[in-house]
Amino acid sequence: ENYTCYDEELPTSPSLDDRTWAHADEGKEEKVYDVHVMHERTSSRIHIIDNFITREECDAMEASAKPKLHQATVADGKGGAELNDSRKALQAGIKVP
Repeated sequence: ENYTCYDEELPTSPSLDDRTWAHADEGKEEKVYDVHVMHERTSSRIHIIDNFITREECDAMEASAKPKLHQATVADGKGGAELNDSRKALQAGIKVP
């Protein structure tokens, strides 16, 4: 899974759909989240989940990822990935317990 903390101050496209998602860890109270579906295809999905993690958790993930940032790749059509000059994003892999 890929998780991204995004800047709420930047403009973005309107959501395609808005839903709710209920989840409870074992032995804990169920939480209900508002979910904004931005992109949804079989092979790729972008959902924004309100209040999924705290600001402090997001900051910790960003700090962990910062030294590992590298140019993001795109799908190569053969099940792999490749660099592409048109892709400007950076990405980093981190383990989240």
